[in-house]
Amino acid sequence: MQIGRVSMMVLLAALIAMPVAYAQLNALMEGAGLVMTAFGPGDFQTAALPH
Repeated sequence: MQIGRVSMMVLLAALIAMPVAYAQLNALMEGAGLVMTAFGPGDFQTAALPH
């Protein structure tokens, strides 16, 4: 009986944690997209050595 209770608590914790983790990852990827949009690929080419 104790194992069933522990497994149900673990399952409930996972069901609560999954949407939170998804929202945090989504915000992180959205922030990375904003950074890439702000700087763009052209601004990073200024660090290249002259030919």
